[in-house]
Amino acid sequence: MKLLMAAFVLFSLQVFGQETTPKNNFNINSAIRLPGEDYQKAFQRYRNGIKASRSLLPATSAVGEAVSYAKLDYKSASTVLSPQDAVAVFQKGRDTRFLTTPAQPLFPRRSSWLYPDDGCWARAALFSENMETWNYPRAFKIFAFGNLDVKTANSSQGHVSWWYHVVPGAVVNGHVTVFDPAIEPKNPVTLEEWLLKMVPDLASVRVSICSPKTYTPSSDCQAPLDTEENRAVADQTNYLYAEWQRLLSLKRDPTKELGDSPPW
Repeated sequence: MKLLMAAFVLFSLQVFGQETTPKNNFNINSAIRLPGEDYQKAFQRYRNGIKASRSLLPATSAVGEAVSYAKLDYKSASTVLSPQDAVAVFQKGRDTRFLTTPAQPLFPRRSSWLYPDDGCWARAALFSENMETWNYPRAFKIFAFGNLDVKTANSSQGHVSWWYHVVPGAVVNGHVTVFDPAIEPKNPVTLEEWLLKMVPDLASVRVSICSPKTYTPSSDCQAPLDTEENRAVADQTNYLYAEWQRLLSLKRDPTKELGDSPPW
């Protein structure tokens, strides 16, 4: 495990005034689906990583409790918002600059919405935590599992591929609503709309709706440890480096888009 974590925290230094970026995206909780890898292979890779860290993957985990969309039951979902509050929460969660990096401590950052490749579990955790500081109930977590693929202008390939994706959510007017500026930066979307941005049909995905504090696919879906999300700021900060470098590689201005002029 020490060797795996060491690989993750290695950084390559960029030119003066720019951020640094991880040499690779490795994290045991990485959502990336590698080239030529389907969901089953990616999930097995994840299971092997969990086993190597001497941890367990309980049946009550977020991935263990995932079901088909047709069988999904969200009657016990804890967070209910009005349509007005849902829009307000989405905009505040998308726009608030509350993070800093060692390279630029005076340049506050948003969550890494413009680096959709990875880090969703940390973004979802911080979004939900921030809701509480804004006097809203914390959002529950929605996990999707499958051969997920999303079109995006924030990747040189025009798309990103995942084996899972997790976001904060709430029940709005009786429907599960998703807050995911990495996929849809303009407004909240329904669960169905969100899923269909990642898969060709609803039969191609499995979903679990979990506790607000469920952090990763291996976390308990209904009774997670309170301490798991303590890693969220550190996990997210690593992807802020990658986000900065991504915009540079796309010939875009990170000081503008990550500052006062976001692209939405």
